[in-house]
Amino acid sequence: MGTRRREDDARSGKKHSALSFGCGADRPPRLNGYGAEYLDKQVDAGVQCAPEVNDMTRIQDYYVDATQSAADEVFRYAKGVPAEKLDWKPLDGGRSVLDICRELAMTPTWAYDIIQGAEANFDEESMAAMRAEQAKWTTVEHCRTQCNERLGKLAELFRSIADDRLKTARWLPYNGGRDHTVLEMMDYPRWNFNYHVGQIAYIQTLYGDKEMY
Repeated sequence: MGTRRREDDARSGKKHSALSFGCGADRPPRLNGYGAEYLDKQVDAGVQCAPEVNDMTRIQDYYVDATQSAADEVFRYAKGVPAEKLDWKPLDGGRSVLDICRELAMTPTWAYDIIQGAEANFDEESMAAMRAEQAKWTTVEHCRTQCNERLGKLAELFRSIADDRLKTARWLPYNGGRDHTVLEMMDYPRWNFNYHVGQIAYIQTLYGDKEMY
C-alpha cells in the first residue's frame, strides 16, 4: 500500500514535508555520527503508525518525545537497583549506578548549552562546583527529578528551533572532532540515555538481577 501511495503522489506532483515522517521505509533521521541520512527523504503518508507518531509534524517534536522516553527508560532501570547497591562498582575503575544517574541528570543541561553555542568549561573550579552540586543528589529519584526539570527547558528549546537551523553546524571536539549539525546535537541526550541503559543493566546482572525493567 505504501508503494502505491508513493506512486500516486508522484503522478500528482504531491511532495511530503522533509521534516515530517511516517513509519514505513522512510523514517526519522538515523543519527549515528554521519548525519541525518533521511532528512531530505519524502515520507510515506500511507503507512499507519501509533497515533502519537501520526500526529507529529515536526522532527523537533519527535526529539522531545524520544528524549523523554529514553530518560524514562534509563531511570526505570536505575530505580530497580536496591539502595545498598547504588554506590557499588564492578571494578575499581568502574562506575556506580548513582554516579551514572548524576551524569544523566546533567545531560539535558549539557545538550542545551551545546546547541546554544556555549563553550564547555572543564577547568578545576567548574568541575569541583558541579561535583558539589551532584553530591546533593543521593538517590535515583533525586537524580530523576533534576533530570526532568532540565528536560523541560530542553524541550522548550527543541520546539523553538526553526527548520532551517537544523542543518547548520559547528565544530565540536567529539567523534574525533568534526562539524556537528544542530540535528545531531539534538540527538545527543537521547543517545546518552540509551547508552547508559546498557551500563546499568550490565551492573545489575553482575549482582544477580536479570529482570527486564
